Amino acid sequence: MYLTWYGQSCFKIQTKEKNILINPFGPKEAGLKGPNLRAEIVILSNSADYERAIRAFPPETFLIYGPGEYEISDMVIDGIGCVDKNKINTVFRFEIEKVKIGFLAELGRLLKEEEIEKFNGIDLLLIPVGGPIDPKSRTFKGQTLLKAEEAVKLIGQLEPKVVIPYYYQISGLKPGHDKKLGSLDKFLHLLGLKPSQAAEKLKISARDLAGNKKLELIILTPKTF
Repeated sequence: MYLTWYGQSCFKIQTKEKNILINPFGPKEAGLKGPNLRAEIVILSNSADYERAIRAFPPETFLIYGPGEYEISDMVIDGIGCVDKNKINTVFRFEIEKVKIGFLAELGRLLKEEEIEKFNGIDLLLIPVGGPIDPKSRTFKGQTLLKAEEAVKLIGQLEPKVVIPYYYQISGLKPGHDKKLGSLDKFLHLLGLKPSQAAEKLKISARDLAGNKKLELIILTPKTF
C-alpha cells in the first residue's frame, strides 16, 4: 500500500483495490489544496463532518465517522471513542494488507490504559505532535492537540515499529493556523531519533516492517500542490 499526507490530519491510503481518505476537509480549511475527493472509503475522526461528506461524496462511498468495528473486504477498521473535554474524538486502528496502523486523529490528551491496550502490536503509528505553543492554552481552532512531550510519551507506551508525525507547522498554512502550532523540530529533539527517510508518498508492506527491530521515524512531505 501507499501512504500520502496532505497536511493537518489528512491522509490517503492506496491499496491494490481501494483508495481510503482520512479527514479530507481539514487541509482546505487551513489554506492547503487538500486531496482530490475521490475514494471508496472515507474516514472521519470528527462526526460533525458527516453531513458535509454526504454532500461531497457519491452514495456508494463507505463513510466511517464514529466509534465501532468496520469490516470492508479484507480490511478491519476499529474506531475508538476518546472523550476529551466532553467531546468525542475517534481514534482508529486499521489492519490493511496485514499492516496494523494506529491513527490518533486530533487527539488532545494521553490515552488511558484501556485505550492503550487496543493498540497493542501496531506496526505503524500516525501521531499529531504540534499542540499549541502557548503554554496557557490547550486549544487550537476549537480543538485540543497533543503536545510534543505527550506525543513522545505515547510513542513509548504504544511501542510501534514506525512513527509518522503530523499536524505541526508547515508552509502554506493561512493566518490563524500557521503560528499557533508547535514545530516538528521540537518533537524531533524530544524524541531523540533521526528520521530514516523523508518522502511524499510512502510504500508500506508487512514484509518490510517485519524486519524492524528498533523504532523508525519517517517524515512525510505534505502534498500541498
